[in-house]
Amino acid sequence: METFMPVGMHASIATVAGYTGATRTPAGYCQAQRTRFRATPLAITFASNPRTKASNRSTGISCSLSTTNETNRRKIVLGAGLLAAAGLFPSEAFALAGGRFASVVKDAVDANVTASWEQVLQAMLHDAAGGVNGSLRFELDRPENKTLKAVVEQVTAVKKAIDADEMMLAPISWADALVLTGLTKTTAVFKAAMCTRMKEGQCELAYNAYGNKPPNPKLGRVDADAADANGLIPALGSSSSEYRALFERLGFSKTELCLLAPALTGDYDAGIALLREDPELAKVLDGIEKGKKDLTRTSYEVNFFNAFLKLSYKGAKFDRTVKLF
Repeated sequence: METFMPVGMHASIATVAGYTGATRTPAGYCQAQRTRFRATPLAITFASNPRTKASNRSTGISCSLSTTNETNRRKIVLGAGLLAAAGLFPSEAFALAGGRFASVVKDAVDANVTASWEQVLQAMLHDAAGGVNGSLRFELDRPENKTLKAVVEQVTAVKKAIDADEMMLAPISWADALVLTGLTKTTAVFKAAMCTRMKEGQCELAYNAYGNKPPNPKLGRVDADAADANGLIPALGSSSSEYRALFERLGFSKTELCLLAPALTGDYDAGIALLREDPELAKVLDGIEKGKKDLTRTSYEVNFFNAFLKLSYKGAKFDRTVKLF
């Protein structure tokens, strides 16, 4: 089965992904997509993927269709989006844009999580301070984590629901469940923000065509069986300088700190207000706010997802041998 998916990372690029059949070469496949989404000027490249699809021994490939013309770009992305809306999604099982596992995760989060996306992001930051390993579960007695008990309980319920699904060959780690919960909640908020700018009844089509889809996070994080060292997270009520020092220690830039501002307090507005105490960070925040005014908010959302992924990998150890599904 051929699969199509737009990528929102660059204004001029959409990616068409699929599998070659016995009589189709990667070059021939990409040329077929050039014909399907014809626009001028249009440059096409392809990259063979060493993975194979066991059901038909086909080779996975992807073709990047690019153009500097905005009208042509929208034709390409809209065409890919319409196919995505029809249920033709990437083959990676864990892709949050589609697939069986994606549905399991979304259902588990929708059914069990009432915490806001900012609160889940705050839990991720507190866990990441010593490495994303689920140690937060053992640190709820610490003052800086007193507001996160409900988040931990809800992520635990998400993990339980995912593990109980018949497709799972092994349980996911608590740390993986935390990351998937955060990404699912954030994606829903970003989609809702875009849909508020669309006419009634056009949300799904517009999002599939132009929305910035979440990245596919690596899974297999190894859980800790005890708490991490104390004192890694600033106390409640700390200043912007203390949080800036934390992010510098973790290897984040000023822009990444500002993008992840909701993680500081578990509240978007409060996190932004805190960082605006620093004049240098206030200028960075002003630039980010400008990016949010774009119709698709591509610059802001793609940069946020990149910062999110960086946080989700911070200090994490992965078990490369585990087969989850």
